[in-house]
Amino acid sequence: MQKSNETNTACRPAVTHSDHGSAATAGSAAARKPTTADATQRPTPVLHIHQLHWAWPSAAEPLLALHDWRLGPGLHLLRGAPGSGTSTLLRLLAGQLPLDGRSQISAPAQAGGHWQALIHHWDPDQQQHDALPARALLSLPANAPPSLQRACDELIEGFALASHLDKPLHMLSTGTRRKALLSAALLSPQPVLLLDEPCAALDWSSIRVLWHALAVRSRLPGQLVLLGTHQPIEELPPWRWAGVHTLQAGRINSGAPTGRG
Repeated sequence: MQKSNETNTACRPAVTHSDHGSAATAGSAAARKPTTADATQRPTPVLHIHQLHWAWPSAAEPLLALHDWRLGPGLHLLRGAPGSGTSTLLRLLAGQLPLDGRSQISAPAQAGGHWQALIHHWDPDQQQHDALPARALLSLPANAPPSLQRACDELIEGFALASHLDKPLHMLSTGTRRKALLSAALLSPQPVLLLDEPCAALDWSSIRVLWHALAVRSRLPGQLVLLGTHQPIEELPPWRWAGVHTLQAGRINSGAPTGRG
C-alpha cells in the first residue's frame, strides 16, 4: 500500500495542538533504544499495587481485594471471566472510578509525580475528543524522534486512516473511530498503557497491525502495557507475555511469563 500525502503529514506538528499533542512533548525522550545498563539492571516495577479494595455500593463482598501486585515493564495480560472485574480494575487505575481509602499504589520506577499521571487508558466510549479531527489526535511534536514518526505513519497506513484524518471523530464509523483512538493511545507519551478488549471489532488484518505496534511499544525501556480481555489466551495472537494475571473472586493470580510467540 502506497502512503498518501495525508499519511506523510498527519504525524507532523499541527497549528492547533490538542492535549494529547502537548503531552507527547514530555514523553518523546522515552522512545530510546535499550542500553547495556538496561539489560543488566533488575527491572523495577513500573506500577506497584500495594493494596486495592473496591466494592459496588450495595454489594456485601468487595469486587476487588488486591495485595502486592507488581507490574514490571513489557506487555502484560489481564484476563478474567465476564463480570470478574477486569474492566472495573482498569477504570480504577485510570482514575475513572474513585479508589477506596485503603488503596495504596505507587510507581517505583518513576522519580516524582503522581502514579496516575503516568497512565493512558484507552477508552473507546470517551467522547471528549469527538469534535476533533483524527489528525489532531495523531499530531506529534516537532522534536519527536524518527521512530515515533515512523510508528505514527505505520498506524495510519495499517489502519487505513489516511482518508479519514480530517473528519471529526463523531463522523467516523465505529470501527474507524476505534482505530483512530487506538492509534492515539499507542503513541501516548505516558509509560503505562491500559487497554480493555482492544481486539474487539477489529478484523484480522487490523489485529496484526495492533500487535506489531504493541510489540514495538512494549519493548521500549520502562514501558508497561496492561491488556484486559475475557478471551482465552489460546484465542489471542501468540506472544511472549511479560506476565499473565488472572482475576478471580476479587484476587489476582499472576503466572510466570509465557513462551508463546
